[in-house]
Amino acid sequence: YKRKGYLDVQVKDLPFVKCTSKGECNITYVILKEGSQYKFGDITIINAKYFDPKDILKKVKKVRKGKPFNYESLEKLKHLIIKYYQENGFYNSNVIIKPQIDKQRKIVNVKIICIPGKRYFLNRINIKGNYKTKDWTLRRELDLKEKYIFSPEGLFRSFRQLYQLGFIEKVEPKINIIDNQTLNLTLKV
Repeated sequence: YKRKGYLDVQVKDLPFVKCTSKGECNITYVILKEGSQYKFGDITIINAKYFDPKDILKKVKKVRKGKPFNYESLEKLKHLIIKYYQENGFYNSNVIIKPQIDKQRKIVNVKIICIPGKRYFLNRINIKGNYKTKDWTLRRELDLKEKYIFSPEGLFRSFRQLYQLGFIEKVEPKINIIDNQTLNLTLKV
């Protein structure tokens, strides 16, 4: 119910559970009060310095003015914004979502506050435990380069490419933040 905008729904504390001899159980919840359906009102993205809020909002179709309010869609939007910031080097970014419920108009206005943090650059990539090939063989597969922006997504792509070599079984990353803009990455293979 809450996924469809029914924020005031009331459910009986104890559900009815009916089990068959095969061990299959049906759980039935009794709805005491459904309440009114709330819709998204105004959606405001604050401090979006590095992207156009309209472009991000287009990617999550359920978060639109007039659509049923849905916390899960807001979480999806939050993770999408954080992923965008991290892809662009903002390793410690955060997003705060502040819903404001208007019970009279049955809408939820949402403020999304972006906190990009500092942009991190990759100072040095260290490779440890490599006894099967030369380091440059592994480095050429990395989607990350020294002195460039650090991206967690680039790190995951690097893992995938290292595993595709066929002789790497495990990769353990260790990130060491040097100062407020640079970090070192150690890959134990």
